[in-house]
Amino acid sequence: MSLTKTLSFISRFRYELIAFCSGAAVMIIELVGVRFIAPDFGTSIYVWTAIIGVILGALAFGYWYGGRLADKSATDEGLMVIFLLASVAWLASVWLRDSILELAGAMPGGLRGQAFVASLLLFAPVSALLGMVSPYLVKLKLVNLKTAGRYVGGLYAAGTVGSIAGTFAAGYWLIPLFNSRAVGWAMVFALLGISLLAQRRKLLIHRLIVAVAAVLLLVMPTQSSSNSGVIYDGDGLYSRYQVIDGRYHGRPVRHLVTDKFTLQSSIYIGDPYTPVLDYSTRMDEVIVQSQPRRMLLIGGGSYTLAQLAVLKNPKVTVDVVEIDPMLDELAVKYFSFKPDKRIKIIHEDGRTFLNKLETKYDLIVMDAFSSQFPPFQLTTVEVLEKIKESLTPGGLVMANIISAAEGPEAGFLQAQYLTYQEVFNKAVAFQATPGANKAARLNVILLAAEDNNLSEYQKPEEGRVFLSINTSHSKVLTDDFAPVEALTARGFY
Repeated sequence: MSLTKTLSFISRFRYELIAFCSGAAVMIIELVGVRFIAPDFGTSIYVWTAIIGVILGALAFGYWYGGRLADKSATDEGLMVIFLLASVAWLASVWLRDSILELAGAMPGGLRGQAFVASLLLFAPVSALLGMVSPYLVKLKLVNLKTAGRYVGGLYAAGTVGSIAGTFAAGYWLIPLFNSRAVGWAMVFALLGISLLAQRRKLLIHRLIVAVAAVLLLVMPTQSSSNSGVIYDGDGLYSRYQVIDGRYHGRPVRHLVTDKFTLQSSIYIGDPYTPVLDYSTRMDEVIVQSQPRRMLLIGGGSYTLAQLAVLKNPKVTVDVVEIDPMLDELAVKYFSFKPDKRIKIIHEDGRTFLNKLETKYDLIVMDAFSSQFPPFQLTTVEVLEKIKESLTPGGLVMANIISAAEGPEAGFLQAQYLTYQEVFNKAVAFQATPGANKAARLNVILLAAEDNNLSEYQKPEEGRVFLSINTSHSKVLTDDFAPVEALTARGFY
């Protein structure tokens, strides 16, 4: 297509192109927004609910107010101003992100309230402004009532196609290839670019604003962190990851984190094969004691547990199911992971892998978390039935549970323990940190087996004492009913 024809096409379908770009912008901002909030509030259903709810509410307000404004005076200049204001609003969100998240984190109301406030401050202004675009475009495009349906339908179709394109572009390419802050800054420039498309005349002030913004985008940093110990901050396919150096019990350590609530993996710097956290120490002890020949680990993290298993047991082979391939690179570069022919890494969703599993294992370890919560589909009676089928005679399943051990905040442990009891002949649990407050959130190691009474795993001299867990008010978790976030949140916030 020649330049002349291209310009003619743009001129003819200018409003449809603006609708397309506006729809794409909303979805890109929404998906980038999740990565903005994740390090402070995680990616639980509460966070997604807050972001989606706020953006939809802001769009609704924009539709209403934009319609009223369009009826008064709809002009190309007005449309340009809307996009300029949207770019300024998003610029403020990107620039002030850390301060806004810090402010929201100090608010009362727990995770639900804090995620809502953060979403409101970060995403409502730009979403409301982009919501004003649709009624404005309808007013500008509408020539007569005879063609109203065709024109309005075309605009909404273009906007919806743009939303689809923005969703796939952000999820499949932009966020995986670039860090979320860089994509956020790019959207500032994109909104300014759309404002150019909205304005037919070449206004000097408009050109000046775009030039200044372009310079600003070039000089602004694409990454920042208030934590001076951060040595890596980047986005994978499923999470935003940070590698942080610090100290633990007076020793230098390195942590892999996805949010402020949970340490996904930790090693001592200079001594990577000594477990740092109590739960990893207890799980390592059980692995050593059970002496499996074939082991399955659901949730790899930095592959520390798998590495320890093969170092301490020359006869074991370990299959690790880790959904995010980016962790392979991080594990090697930052966590002293050395690929081993006895460690097979499978990049797949844990439940999907278990559903089609035909191999038998002596030990299956459940240590997968999505942000601070385990994926609900790995907690249900249906998946445990599949796990039981995949154990060798005398085989063992071990799960890392984050919950209070007793009291009103122990809902998740109680439900999960009851679910394991529903499937397995024997289930026991002990807290990872001996002497820790049982009524507070902690790591609990749960063991279950079909033909093993598990008594050998109780070692009072090492702090492993089986817990008495009250399940009288609990329900078995199923694929149809597994409110993991709600049960866990009682002890979280």
